[in-house]
Amino acid sequence: MKHPTSSPLYVDGEYLQKNPTWHVEDSPWKAAQILRALSLLPRPPRTICDIGCGAGEILRQLELQMPPESTTEFVGYDISPQAIALARSRESLRTRFVQGDAKSDEQHFDVLLCIDVFEHIEDYFQFLRSIRSKADYFVFHIPLELNCESLLRNFLIENRGLYGHLHQFTRDTALEALQESGYSMIGEFYTHGYECMPDNFHSRITKRVRRTIFRALPRVSTKLINGLHVMVVAHS
Repeated sequence: MKHPTSSPLYVDGEYLQKNPTWHVEDSPWKAAQILRALSLLPRPPRTICDIGCGAGEILRQLELQMPPESTTEFVGYDISPQAIALARSRESLRTRFVQGDAKSDEQHFDVLLCIDVFEHIEDYFQFLRSIRSKADYFVFHIPLELNCESLLRNFLIENRGLYGHLHQFTRDTALEALQESGYSMIGEFYTHGYECMPDNFHSRITKRVRRTIFRALPRVSTKLINGLHVMVVAHS
């Protein structure tokens, strides 16, 4: 699923065992957020790659949600053989998937997507620097897991065991990591990952509380509640 310096759980089948859907149910929502990010670019991209593409549903959703006249081509990279096996069924004339590191070929792209990826990478600074030459523009989606709710409910350990999150970020530490790795910010906005929670009585209450806190205290809420991400558009 991720860069070779990440845990072997992405290649030995453990991640698929723990996450059998590979999060495809969240992909339509994520694609909609990515399209919002792409609107901040000076021109529509002709080529897009997704590093750590998983089952490939985000790229499929982007192809479906883009205007009918779009001719954008997509390539997804992932080191997980299980993920790429799932992604193969989502290939099309404009979308293909490659098992391996993104540096395995010389193809250059208009936009590189890094969606919920570098929190999995052991040396994420080296990873961020290594992908800078792969594209002109970059879209990062980063979970903001250093908050009061995560600490009180021990989500950090839970997410480490279930999803392999080795690092946790606030908005400020995430942006600093990107800047220290050579990226210049074009724009950013928060996304509400808790909206993807399964619909039940408990989640409806949880979503309502989190929405209320975010509306009242948008910047402070990232330090209080779980489920928020920052979407960053950048160039190197």
